Amino acid sequence: MKFAIFLPNWVGDACMAVPALRAMREGFSSDTKFIAVSRPGPAALLAEQRWFDDWLVYKPHAQSPVYNRRRLMMALRAEQCDAAILMTNSLSSAVLSAMAGIPRRIGYARDARSWFLTDRLSVPKANGRPRPIPAIDYYLRIADCLGCPSIERQMELTVDDDYVSQADRLWETIGFSSQRQTVVINNNAASGDARVWPKEHVESLALKLVKNLDVQVLLHCNAQETVAANRIADQVNHPRIQSMGRISPLPIGLSQAIFARASNIVTTDSGGRHIAVAMNRPVVTLFGPTQPTWTTTYNIPEVVMQPEQSCDVCQKRGLTNQNDFGTGCECMRKINPQRVFMAIAKQLATVEKVAM
Repeated sequence: MKFAIFLPNWVGDACMAVPALRAMREGFSSDTKFIAVSRPGPAALLAEQRWFDDWLVYKPHAQSPVYNRRRLMMALRAEQCDAAILMTNSLSSAVLSAMAGIPRRIGYARDARSWFLTDRLSVPKANGRPRPIPAIDYYLRIADCLGCPSIERQMELTVDDDYVSQADRLWETIGFSSQRQTVVINNNAASGDARVWPKEHVESLALKLVKNLDVQVLLHCNAQETVAANRIADQVNHPRIQSMGRISPLPIGLSQAIFARASNIVTTDSGGRHIAVAMNRPVVTLFGPTQPTWTTTYNIPEVVMQPEQSCDVCQKRGLTNQNDFGTGCECMRKINPQRVFMAIAKQLATVEKVAM
C-alpha cells in the first residue's frame, strides 16, 4: 500500500497535523509507504521526523530541483500511489491528485472540490457556517476516516544533533550561559504584521525580564528579520538580551533546538508558536486579530493572552513591514508588557518548583 499525503502549506499547520500523521503511521502495517507532498517550509520542519518514507517538495511555479505542479503530477503518476490523503483544503491539490491517476482521494469536501474526491469528509458546521474546531482535531478526523483513530492529541518533534550543536555555538557567540534560564521572544507571523507585537513592547518586556529575573532573553528571528532583531538588541544594549540573528544561516532546525532548551517562550500566533509547543515547553501566546479556538493545543497548557476586544480590521489590512520586527496593530498594542511579564514569571516559578 502506498499513500501520497498532501501536507498543510504552513509550518504551524504542519505541526498541528503531527498527531494525525502519527496515528496513520502507527495504524497501518510497517510495509505501507507514505510519500509526503509538501511545500518547502513544512518539508524543512518534518524531513527528519519518522512519519515518511519519501518526499516530493513543490511550489506551484517553482524551478528545479523543487517540483512545480506539472512536474509534481508526473512524479505522482510515476509513483503509482493507491491513495492520496489531502490534509490541504485546496481545489488544486484534489485536481492534481486526480490528474495523477491516484484512484482513491480522501479529504474534506470544501472549496468546490467534492467532484475530485472519492472519500469526502463533511466540514463540521454550526448555523450553516464552519464550526470552530482545533486544527489538530480537524486533521485527526482524516486519520479516523482511514481506520486510524487516536486519542493522543499532543504534537511532537525531534531535534537533530547537528542543530543542537548549532544552538551551542549560538550560545557561545552571544555570551549566553547554559546555567541560566532563557526566555525566547518570537515576534513574527508569516501572514503579515497584523499578528505581531509592537517593537516597543518587545523592548519593554525584554528589559523587565532581565532587570527583575535572573534570566537571559533571546530574540528569535528568521533570515528576513535578522536586521530588525539585531537592531532591537543594539537598542536595549544589555548583555543578557541578544538576537539570534548574530549568526547565519538560520535553518528551521536551529529554531527547534532553541525552543527545546528555552525555559519559556513568548510568541505571537505563528509557526514558531507551534514548534515551541511541540517541543513541550511553557508558552505564552499573544493573540490579537486571530482566535485561539481554531488552533488549540494539547501539550503543556499555553497561557493565552488577548486584548479585551479584538480589532478585526487589522487582519484585513495585511500589513507586511517585516523589517520593523513588529509595527503593531491596535489589538496587539492593547496587550500590555506587564501582563506578559507576570505570566512568564509565574511559569518560570512553576518550573523551578518542579525542578526542586
